[in-house]
Amino acid sequence: MAPTHKKRKADGEEGNTGRGGDEQGSGSGSGSGSESGPPRNGGIECEHKRQKKAIDAIVKEYSCPLSLELPVEPVTAEDGRVYNRADISRHIENAKNGDNDDGGNDDDDDDDDDGNGDEYKNLRSPVTNEKMGPKLVPAIQVQNMIRALVESKAVDDASIEHWRKVDTVRNKAINGDPVSMAILSGWFFDGDNGLFEDYEMSYSWVKKAADLENSRAKADVGYMLYNGNGVERNPTEAALYLGMAAAMGAPNGAYYLARFYFEGRDDVGCFAKDNGKARYWLIKALGNFGDDAKGQKLAEDLKKLLDKEENNNENDS
Repeated sequence: MAPTHKKRKADGEEGNTGRGGDEQGSGSGSGSGSESGPPRNGGIECEHKRQKKAIDAIVKEYSCPLSLELPVEPVTAEDGRVYNRADISRHIENAKNGDNDDGGNDDDDDDDDDGNGDEYKNLRSPVTNEKMGPKLVPAIQVQNMIRALVESKAVDDASIEHWRKVDTVRNKAINGDPVSMAILSGWFFDGDNGLFEDYEMSYSWVKKAADLENSRAKADVGYMLYNGNGVERNPTEAALYLGMAAAMGAPNGAYYLARFYFEGRDDVGCFAKDNGKARYWLIKALGNFGDDAKGQKLAEDLKKLLDKEENNNENDS
């Protein structure tokens, strides 16, 4: 699965929504009127500028104050502002883990299980610096408004490409495309492309893709089952999924098997240390990752470790 998104400042560019064609009056006689005014083309240009200014203001209003991008998961925080979920969640977590500077006064209610106790006493709004609580509410209307703005093509700017990329994959996943489901799962797993790291959501999407017979998704289900990422740990079922995925030709399935046999993950009798099996599956993984450079690199690194260990064993014997 894969790493981190980059921030881009959302500066909307000039749109193509001018309505100048309606500005020509019905009286078109060349010498009929003596009224003075700006040339017709100047009026259209002014209209374009007004529209661009309005669109820029809308993009700025909807942009997350922390990432300066249109939020891919807009939420409303307790300060009344809309943020991207991943960014405001990091801000909240940092405040939760920060040092308390109240002189050590711990006389408040000891029950912090509601998420609004002492642990959030340092939490402040990133915009106003006023104290606020940690509650986040999905901003569905803002999400719909951003989608309408993007789909209208009123904003043709690099700042919306990131939002469009995530929304396109998400919509394809919702509409049943297993490849998009697997991609979306990876983004949630890594907290990538502006999405909040969420193992449960990641597992939910990859399991749907696996149920649609996507081989790489089956491998990732196996990996997550083995490690208990977003699902109750089940090494036995994990071994079944990894075996199915590898048999279907999924290079990540073969890599996971090679890695587990090399490491000797035998806590339930599934993956006793076996360099022969590790190499067998590694050969099936190497060179078959296509454009997945990260997967290929992981397999190459594992081969180096396997070669080194076998050479050391030969020298010791």
